[in-house]
Amino acid sequence: MNNYGILALQYEPRINNIEKNIEIVKSQLQNFSEQLDLIILPEFFSTGISHQGFMDYAENEQNPRVSNFLSNLAKEKNSNIIGGTIIEKDGGNFYNTSYIFNRNGEIKGKYRKIHLYSYFGGKEDEVITEGSNQPVTVELDFAKIGLSICFDLRFPIHFNKLMKMGAEIIACPNAWCLPNKSTNYDFELKKREMKSFAITRAVENLCYFAGSSFIGSLGSGLNSCANSIIVSPVGEILAIGEDKPTAIYSKIDMELLRNLRKEFPVDKID
Repeated sequence: MNNYGILALQYEPRINNIEKNIEIVKSQLQNFSEQLDLIILPEFFSTGISHQGFMDYAENEQNPRVSNFLSNLAKEKNSNIIGGTIIEKDGGNFYNTSYIFNRNGEIKGKYRKIHLYSYFGGKEDEVITEGSNQPVTVELDFAKIGLSICFDLRFPIHFNKLMKMGAEIIACPNAWCLPNKSTNYDFELKKREMKSFAITRAVENLCYFAGSSFIGSLGSGLNSCANSIIVSPVGEILAIGEDKPTAIYSKIDMELLRNLRKEFPVDKID
């Protein structure tokens, strides 16, 4: 089998209400009967954006509440999961961390966000510590996944490194946003920006790109630009969420991708 199903969730988060956000995720997945090989959740999927919430609801090995939910969900749905992001406490630092779970609910890897969003009303660096400068790929049962988070999209070298590490699908949980009353940036242009980045990263790295985002208010005076998206290696938009609560879905053809890379070995080009 070379065709695999990717699902990306998009909804409006309830700020600092983990139980409600978990219920929304369950509801969006409840009646989904298509083949699921990879589920992607948004950045900050369980809390929305709340600096106090980041600290109050951060997880570690002694407090794996949201991680346990994701592990059980992976087993229940028999799907690999990119667990959006969870605020991870390690010593005195807080990291914006994306965990990847296999179908057995095991954590196969994690990526701590490198490029923090501290512009146009964002203040991520006031609470979050940036991750190391090493990108992360994870080998799953059907493809090699490259991990990115939101603002990483503006840094093409990050994605070039993932591709050279063998990534065939790049997952990007995000909360692409602007201040609710921004006067410096038009929301429609910001939405187009996100879409353009997704297409560009897919084409220049000859990979599938899958991003899961939010709609509506994210907390801390920020509003989502939505546009969860799945893009093919040739820049075709396979699914897009626009600006509504939805779960976008697409089958992807891994044989197509691997044949394209044989014809055009982009990983060997500097």
